[in-house]
Amino acid sequence: MIPAAALADSIEDIAARNAVAAEAARGEKKKCGYGALPQCDTEVEQDNGSSLGLVGGVLVGSVALSVPFYWKNLARLGTKITSGGKDDGYDTFK
Repeated sequence: MIPAAALADSIEDIAARNAVAAEAARGEKKKCGYGALPQCDTEVEQDNGSSLGLVGGVLVGSVALSVPFYWKNLARLGTKITSGGKDDGYDTFK
């Protein structure tokens, strides 16, 4: 059995289609304003706002959960700062 010939677009045709699609996407962004998302929807902006709170919560939680591993260093730093550098805190916190 002889394989059938493949029908494919030329590289120039594919590039032209991609250029038209990119220009259309740029036109949509211009309609929505500078730097706007492709969908100028308020729901998307609200979702982004709630994700910032989630990321902030995860950041604070990760710091809070890791403090037990280095709390002595923080205590020594506090001792050193409050004493003006005279006491390094190693005698107080071991």
